[in-house]
Amino acid sequence: MLSVERVTEKCLGSHQTVTINILRLRPRSICDRLQRRSTHLMDKWQALHKFWSSFSIPAYRELRVPDLKDITYPYITYQAVSGGWDEEITGTASIYDNQSSLERIDGIADAIEHFVETTNGIDFDGGKLRYWKGSTPFAQDMGDPDNDRISHKVINVNFEFMQINI
Repeated sequence: MLSVERVTEKCLGSHQTVTINILRLRPRSICDRLQRRSTHLMDKWQALHKFWSSFSIPAYRELRVPDLKDITYPYITYQAVSGGWDEEITGTASIYDNQSSLERIDGIADAIEHFVETTNGIDFDGGKLRYWKGSTPFAQDMGDPDNDRISHKVINVNFEFMQINI
């Protein structure tokens, strides 16, 4: 936080007085930081959901997928993974689509890859969710053994929940 101080000094050996304005960088108090953080951040589970929801299609935790008759394609399911602070963990997600062409599902995988490579994380209360391309392969076609009209692609992303000390 910047503050402006007005400083007046009498010059030595002279009768002149000089007044200047000085800009000072004043660190935020801990209370200011906590108040600022608590008004707009989320927990790490919400940050993980925000990551997988960043691609303009619905994203569901694997154990929270609605009934298939209520789902709109394409959609993403993801593992709700967590680890200790500053620990690398691998998360896997699946993209499902019901088009015979693979163009749309490939485009979604490309968008996720681009997002991972060009953004630097998501802030949450007490930390930051960092991510990068996971184990090889990053994206892999899987298909659906029960329905050949469903396209299924698995994505691997590594995550790290970084703790930010205030």
